Amino acid sequence: MSRLLVYKASAGSGKTFTLAVQYIKLLIEHPAAYRQILAVTFTNKATTEMKERILSQLYGISIGDPASAAYLQSLCQETGETEERVRSRAEQALRLLIHDYSRFRVETIDSFFQLVMRNLARELELNPNLNIELDETEVLHEAVESMMERLDATSPVLQVVLSYINDRISEDKSWKVNIALEKFGRNIFNEYFVEHGNDLRRHLKENPRLITEYRTMLRELSTEARMRMTAFADRFDRLLQTNALQPDELNKKTVISNYFARLRNGEWEDKIVNNTIEACLNDPTAWAAKTSKRATEIIELATHSLMPLLNEAEQERPKQLHIANSCRLAVQHLDKLLLLSHIDEEVHRLNRENNRFLLSETNVLLHQLIGADDPSFVYEKIGAQIRHIMIDEFQDTSRLQWSNFKLLLLEGLAHGADSLIVGDVKQAIYRWRNGDWNILNPLSGRLNTVPIEERTLGTNRRSEANVVFFNNVFFRKAVTYLNALHVGELQIPCDELLRAYKDVEQESVHPHDGSIQISFVEADKEQELSYEEAMLESLGNAVKELVNVGVHRSDIAILVRKNKYITLIADYFNDVLGEVIISDEAFRLEASPSVCTVIEALRYLSDETNGVAKAALVEAYQNQVLGNGLEANELFSDQESMLPPEFLSRRQELTKLPLYELLEELYTLFSLERIPKQDAYLFAFFDGVMNYLSEYPSDITTFLDFWES
Repeated sequence: MSRLLVYKASAGSGKTFTLAVQYIKLLIEHPAAYRQILAVTFTNKATTEMKERILSQLYGISIGDPASAAYLQSLCQETGETEERVRSRAEQALRLLIHDYSRFRVETIDSFFQLVMRNLARELELNPNLNIELDETEVLHEAVESMMERLDATSPVLQVVLSYINDRISEDKSWKVNIALEKFGRNIFNEYFVEHGNDLRRHLKENPRLITEYRTMLRELSTEARMRMTAFADRFDRLLQTNALQPDELNKKTVISNYFARLRNGEWEDKIVNNTIEACLNDPTAWAAKTSKRATEIIELATHSLMPLLNEAEQERPKQLHIANSCRLAVQHLDKLLLLSHIDEEVHRLNRENNRFLLSETNVLLHQLIGADDPSFVYEKIGAQIRHIMIDEFQDTSRLQWSNFKLLLLEGLAHGADSLIVGDVKQAIYRWRNGDWNILNPLSGRLNTVPIEERTLGTNRRSEANVVFFNNVFFRKAVTYLNALHVGELQIPCDELLRAYKDVEQESVHPHDGSIQISFVEADKEQELSYEEAMLESLGNAVKELVNVGVHRSDIAILVRKNKYITLIADYFNDVLGEVIISDEAFRLEASPSVCTVIEALRYLSDETNGVAKAALVEAYQNQVLGNGLEANELFSDQESMLPPEFLSRRQELTKLPLYELLEELYTLFSLERIPKQDAYLFAFFDGVMNYLSEYPSDITTFLDFWES
């Protein structure tokens, strides 16, 4: 009987090894089985690695290479065949693969879906010659620019954009919204929006006033919730008046009165329930002040009226709070939703005009088609009969991708062929590529009628033993602690968390090496060190300690939460410790003082009234180029005298030069050769300018816009 094999594998536990063994196992059983196997990964690099691993191990097994001994041993155990038989079959499968390489289907999930989509172009009503667009950012930029250019006084989009601008101003953010709109507009590529975007467009087309009507309905719901809670306060006041009671005759008079007053004012959060209110919910004697002459009467009133009123209010409060908060948040984002729909509509219009198709929409189109048809129809259209499906890094699979693959996978399982999934649910929390941990985490028992066999790879071959043991202890205690919080709040265990981390503990094949050190860095007021300075000092000391005990610099990696710290750390290590940090951020052109000086000079030349650009240019020239280390009050007292005289006298002449020649002149005028270790940055910058000039005009303003984007 066929089965779905699910490997739960943490980092360093041999996922690639396992997948390669399972793939080769199918080839040992049937050397031509590669024609019916689809192995998918998520990156081109992983695809290349998997193909090379399979081919190299087939060759190593066939010739008896000692480096392939682990694969040979695993295959003998998996298949029950002798070593000679496995070697013979490996040689046969390798020969077939090399001479039929186009049917060796190890590919990324995107490339597979693209193949399917192109073969289904007619059914999807797509032009077979359409252009697949990978750069969503450029498409979005084009759409936002087009939408803003088409705004006029009668445009319905104008009010939505103005509302968005007002929201940003109220949050003390810039009113220049083009860049903000592009950043916000990226939500249209979110899988959830892509999945439901068609429904939104259809509803808005059928009823252009849909958002307005929905906003009115939400406000009515919110008003009704407020009236419900206000009614409890009114009933409390009437009970006191009817019985000729004053609030000061009640025990903790201000607490009880304030509770109902807060209900009237819309303050319904849990913090309004304190120990006094808890007591009044269950004990009628808690309502009467000990000094009250009417204590007996108050207790009787509490038993029959006040306690039931308070309990009813407490039962209703969470419900109405949920409704009110939901309505408030929904109303707050309705204009943004409408704005998203306009941006989305503009993107689709431009795509139609340019015969362009976004890669992000592939999954939705295939889902709409595959979900309504026999999956075998898809196999027929792509000219392949796939029986075995192997999915690597399954935790990165999105809902739509899984819904498409699930049907194809069940088709193969229905014909008696096994399939394989390898993943680590703990990594799914990062939501790479819209990954959803709720797919892999509950995947156990059966998939429809097909049994699922779960296996755990429990040996970490990558990390040192002490690191592995630390993780075992840390995550075990963390799960216990978080589950206790969940039980305390909801009175039930957090089954999802417990299931995800049930196999978190690993073994190590390494000796007891490696170390873990945790320190919390804070600003040091006594030594007048900011957090950044304290962090850099602590980091520098840690690296020096590692180097002193013999750790190679190339074996040290520094991870940070924000990119802004990378340049900070790189500069500190370079200037203070004399060490060179290698990172993408440290080698960005904007990290180069020479390039930044040139850019600020261009900004100043394009607009001499730009005081910010002039100030930045003065600071760059005096401190970065000349190394004077001047303070702000010294730099900006007389800015004209702080810049090269020849640059100031030739400003008009410089603006008339072609861009490339202008940049060369600026290099000379500002003596940028005085800044050390800048050649690589400048060469890359001038190469980039040459590439820019092959497509764009040579004026300064256009180049600065290009640089900013």
